[in-house]
Amino acid sequence: LALAAAGACSLYVAAGFLRLRQKSPEARYFLLATGMVILGTVVYISAFLRLLPTAFVTANAAQLGSAAEMVLLAFALGHKIRHLRQEKVAAEELSRLDPLTGLANRRLLSEQMELEWRRVYRQGSTLGIVIVDVDHFKAYNDAWGHQAGDGLLQLLAEELRSLCRRPGDLAARYGGEEFVLLLPSLSVLQAHELAERLRHTVEERAWPHPASPLGPVVTVSCGVAVGRPVEGVPVSVLFAEADEALYSAKRSGRNQVCLRTASGTHRRLNSA
Repeated sequence: LALAAAGACSLYVAAGFLRLRQKSPEARYFLLATGMVILGTVVYISAFLRLLPTAFVTANAAQLGSAAEMVLLAFALGHKIRHLRQEKVAAEELSRLDPLTGLANRRLLSEQMELEWRRVYRQGSTLGIVIVDVDHFKAYNDAWGHQAGDGLLQLLAEELRSLCRRPGDLAARYGGEEFVLLLPSLSVLQAHELAERLRHTVEERAWPHPASPLGPVVTVSCGVAVGRPVEGVPVSVLFAEADEALYSAKRSGRNQVCLRTASGTHRRLNSA
């Protein structure tokens, strides 16, 4: 039995060191647990052979070693469970982020729009949506290549992220070269001013765009809609209004901000 136990422990130790080399965080617990079993077995056999005096500890060393093993393996299991939970949370977060820009993706945007729509309804406040589109982005990709296009989207994402300073503000990549800003509790003029500030900032950055018919630098068009929730009206209605305002900006020549007014028309406000 002793030889069988020694052989089994040797296999456990080898497996433990292999997992340790693979940087498994649970390998330390496994090796310590195996060490307790080996120590308990050695002490018990030594006492049995009269090499150590017989006492409670030496007489029950094998059982004590097994008990210590179970405690250490329980710690290892707890560590593994925590690690798996952390991985699950990280995976959930990644599933809601755009991998290129790090902004919220379409899934997270939809969830947050619904949450904010209900929240501002309870508060009797408003929700603003700004949809941003890079002007002539296809021509930019054709001129500079897709890698440069990805770089441009990352630069624009940073500008959008810098505008989200309040709880509830959210910047998201909607798809392709389209982005969305979710802005709770803003008036129509405040939302328009923020969108105009973004448009002006992008133009001032002077990112080269030789293929643009609008000029030598990158520009953006923005559609703005601000609404107060009404019972039975989904947030998708407000989003559709912002989308219509964006297309109005594009039809009107691009590089501008258009907003959806209460009368259902689109207009461009002059910037200060």
